[in-house]
Amino acid sequence: MNDIKTLIMMQLKDKLDLGFIKDKAQLIRKIVFFALRFIIVAGLAFVLFFLSSYLKIFHNSPYIPTSVMTMVLTFILGVSTFTCTIELIKSLYMAEDNQMLITYPISANRIFLSKIVVYYIYEIYKNVTFTLPIFLAYGLLAPVNWFFYIWVFLSFFFLSMIPVVLAVVLSIPGLFITRFLTRFRLAKIILYVAILGLFIYALVRLFLLIPDEINILSYWGPIKILLTNITNFFQHYFAVVYALVIMVVGKYDATMHYSYLNGDVWLIFLTLLVAIAVLFASVYFLSRYIFIKMTSKSFEYEKRTKIKVLMNRRLPRLLTFVLKELRLLFRTGDFAYNFIATYVSIPLFVLLINQIFASMDLYLNGRFIIQVFTILIIMLPLLSSNSLIATMYSKEGRTAYLKRTKPINAIFPLLAKLIPNIFLSLISLAVSLYVFNLYFDYLTINITFLSLALTFIQIGHLLFCALIDLMNPQNEQYATAGERYSNPNEIRATIFAFAVAFLTAFIILGFVLEEQSSPEKLFNLAFLKIAILGIIFLGVAIYMFIEKIKAYYYDRIS
Repeated sequence: MNDIKTLIMMQLKDKLDLGFIKDKAQLIRKIVFFALRFIIVAGLAFVLFFLSSYLKIFHNSPYIPTSVMTMVLTFILGVSTFTCTIELIKSLYMAEDNQMLITYPISANRIFLSKIVVYYIYEIYKNVTFTLPIFLAYGLLAPVNWFFYIWVFLSFFFLSMIPVVLAVVLSIPGLFITRFLTRFRLAKIILYVAILGLFIYALVRLFLLIPDEINILSYWGPIKILLTNITNFFQHYFAVVYALVIMVVGKYDATMHYSYLNGDVWLIFLTLLVAIAVLFASVYFLSRYIFIKMTSKSFEYEKRTKIKVLMNRRLPRLLTFVLKELRLLFRTGDFAYNFIATYVSIPLFVLLINQIFASMDLYLNGRFIIQVFTILIIMLPLLSSNSLIATMYSKEGRTAYLKRTKPINAIFPLLAKLIPNIFLSLISLAVSLYVFNLYFDYLTINITFLSLALTFIQIGHLLFCALIDLMNPQNEQYATAGERYSNPNEIRATIFAFAVAFLTAFIILGFVLEEQSSPEKLFNLAFLKIAILGIIFLGVAIYMFIEKIKAYYYDRIS
């Protein structure tokens, strides 16, 4: 057992930072923060449940029905199973440390079991910090038995097994899907684009369902019926999850209380134990076989028998480095996906906010404030996403120093690293402003100057963020600590993003209120002024970017 315990602790350190255990001060701090997070989640859940119960949103009963908890637990288990499956595919079959662990004087079976136990412990940690407070908040308002406050803690040790066991089952087909998408990158790109497109289409259609005039009182009846139907849908079609809720809170009896004396509660509990045991036993041998095979010969490191020969073409210097950065972005998708998620969400937020405000009758100054608020909503996440730019050069580790040895001006590889993000962010900005103008219908010259101003500010801020990383490099820290390193440059860039976004919004508001002319009908000098300020901001950023490269890489660039 000691060897399995050692393996579990080794791998658990990658999931949870356990360094605080040996430090008494850090241990106390961790306990305090854990308690605060538990109380905050429970408090928020209690307030939501109390308001729902008081307003009788889901049901005419004074208590929250179990169908609501069924819906909540369905989403939690679904998300947990999905994330656990993705992580187990990587950990069981594709992790680089597997080839090292297999050399230890311990059987492959124990290594396999240790990995599953690690994810089980991590699942317990997630449930204790999120799901358990929600159920406790529900119990404070529902007519539960006193035994609930003991049983809810014990039951979550068993509920936490469900996502892990399902993830082990799903990891087998997931592995083959992952291998297929890894070998055929075009299919992977098409699949991701299709899923993203369907998601965007569904959200847009949902946002457009918001009525032109919002009157809560007149729409309250249909809204309440819709919410009740949704919760009943989950209770009916997710009967297994509903049974799990009954197992945790008890069965509603004739005394209008939840009781554990009903045999159904314990029958569900025994069925859960048998189902978990049968599922795990049925996939254990197959998953273990694939695990041993993949650790001995991982497809990630197989030599391809077919090598595609490409003609070596001479391209312009900047384009050469841009193509290199694009290839790196597609190979290490996690970094690119963070940007894409932000750039896609901004136009959707603008659509949702303007669809809501379009139903309100506002005076001229009120419309100005709403317009400036929408601009703030565009710029705040856009500029905040640039905080990752403040880590791009440092994440190259020690290889970043090779730029000094290349027989080429350093500005080309440094600038090329920023161009994909500049291009994607400007597309997001253009779409956001197009949606913005659909609702406010600015004159062409006004929306043009506004677009130019925000474009200059975005590019200028991006260059400043790159400059923060360039002048305060953290290459050695990334080379030793890896991606888990907390970069102070990212924090500075985020603070700078908030400052620039709010300052831009306040300046635009001041200029617009000063002019007091409707941008839909007349040329507004405010947008020309902010465009000029944007040009100055971008000019300063370009000048400093070039000068700092000269100072950092060369004494002089001819």
